[in-house]
Formats: sequence, structure tokens, C-alpha cells
Amino acid sequence: MKDTGINKGRRPALILLLVFGGMLAAGGRFILPDSSVGEVPGAARGAGGRSIHDSPKGYSLEGRSPAGGAQKPRAESLQPAHLSNFVSPQELRHYLSLKSQAPRLFKPLREGVIPHHLLAGRLIADFMAALEPQQPELIILVGPNHYNNGSKIITGYANWQTPEGTVETKEEVVRALVEKGAAVLDEDTLAHEHSIGVVLPFLRHYLPQAKVASLILHHGVTLAEADGLLDVLEPFLQEGAVLVASVDFSHYLIRSQAEEMDHTTLQVIRRFDYETLFHLNSDYLDSPASIALILRAAQRRDRQDFTVFAHTNSGEILKNDSIETTSYFTGGFLEK
Repeated sequence: MKDTGINKGRRPALILLLVFGGMLAAGGRFILPDSSVGEVPGAARGAGGRSIHDSPKGYSLEGRSPAGGAQKPRAESLQPAHLSNFVSPQELRHYLSLKSQAPRLFKPLREGVIPHHLLAGRLIADFMAALEPQQPELIILVGPNHYNNGSKIITGYANWQTPEGTVETKEEVVRALVEKGAAVLDEDTLAHEHSIGVVLPFLRHYLPQAKVASLILHHGVTLAEADGLLDVLEPFLQEGAVLVASVDFSHYLIRSQAEEMDHTTLQVIRRFDYETLFHLNSDYLDSPASIALILRAAQRRDRQDFTVFAHTNSGEILKNDSIETTSYFTGGFLEK
């Protein structure tokens, strides 16, 4: 807005009104850094364990560290940023405060799997904590497009604002994907996808210098399309990069049934059984194509051993064997 010098005394109130109104229009909530709103963590929401998130949360101001301790310094980019509003400062603080069970990795992780259901926040935190000594420079994060909105494969240039600061996007990766026709820019659809948005606050806490390239895939993405995507990503999958599939596993079944499905899915992954993988429905997992991408990447480098770091489901976490659950794995392929 051009400053004409008229009514300058009213401008601060007007700016505050515009900011607050914009957050309401986006479906967000304004939460002060010390607010008690949201103190009950995401684990208590969605007792059925469903992966589809409820309404977005607000976020703290840049430079505040809701998880405790001083903010880690970094040079912020001027690139516009999405509000990664799926995890409130209070929820992030809760999961970061839990006792870590992060595995100690004796070799670098190159392809990995994490959940995106916030109920599994401790698993997400442990996965990122395990990567912390490795200090990757780039995380290529791929997950499902839950509502199949927009094009089959979507990416975006915008950075991501989290409670602890900005996660910058690796523009070179996005440019290559778009210029070679492997993905389509769709910032709005990407910004509303929790398979990306839930993960990034944890990434920012443990890997503050890492940049990200985010991709979401329709349910109908084929193995051939995953191969084409990997061809474009290949030059960026060098030392310092990790390809991560953000995937939740068995959905809507009781715990005992989910464990049976997870056993089948794990065998499919370890056998690199793509034909079976692409016939698995939500009883097994929510993004076969995302899993196929990391399997293909591992195979190209002759990495054959998928290591499980952790496995659980929402029924176990909530101590209720009769509810509909979502199950979770963390794990991946280590450098040979």
C-alpha cells in the first residue's frame, strides 16, 4: 500500500486488523506464544487415529523457540513462505519434550520413511534426531496428496514458516522438476497437505540448516511416473541429501488387523515387490508411489536392506485396542 502520509496514526491498527483478518480467512487461529490454547497435544485429537488432520493451528512469532532454548541462527530467505500450521507451538513443545528413542545410525541414511499423523509425533522427532549427526543439506520430502487435488505430481517454490523459523526450499530442485515436466507448480494445494506440513516443524528443529524440496503424489501415480520423477531427482541425490517418504500405513482397522496388514506391507517393501505394492489400498498404506520412489532410489545404488527403526499404531499409543487405528513405521536404507 502506498504511503500518502494521510492518517499515519491509524496505520498500525489497520495492519494488525489486516493480519488478523487474513489468518481468519485462512482458517487459522492467532495464538500468543504463551497461550494455553492447544496445550492438549495432537495425540488427544482424532482418537480413531485417522490421518486427515483437523483445522489448522496458529504459530509463534519468528525467533521464539517454543520447544525451549535459544533460537538457532540462520540466514532467512526472502522467498514467500507457506504457514506450516498443522503443528502448534504447544504440540511441538510436547513431542520434543518426550524421552527420545532415536536410533543411533552408524552409517548415513539415504532413503527413509516417516509418518505424518501428528499422533506419531514422537516417531517423527526421533527420526529427525537420528539424522541430526548426519547434518544433511537437502531433504527431498515426498508424500500423498490426500484429496487428489490438482495435478498428479505437485511441487512448489515457497518456503515454509514453522514455530521455530523458516524451512527454505531448494529452488534448483523445484526448477528442474518443473522445467523437465516431472511436476507441476501448485502452491495452494501443497500448502494444505499435511503429509508435508506436519513433518517440517520437526525438521526445522533438528536440521535447521537443511533445505527441502516438497512433492505430493496422487493416489494414481504409476511406477513409470515414479521412475520419471526419480530420473529428474537423481542429480540431487548425492552426499548430503536424503530422500524421505512421508507415509502412514494401515488405516481404519483395529490394532490386531492393522498389525497383520503391516506385516504384509513390510514384506512387500523388503522384497521390492512393486506389483503387489501398487495394488495395496488404505488398509495397508496411503501412498504406494511414495514408497516406490525410495525403493527405486535404493535399488539404483544397490542398497537392499530396509531397516526398521520403530513401528507402532494409534491403538497402541492411545492404549485402546478397539478403535480404528493408523499405523506407523520409521526406517530406511543406510549407505553401503
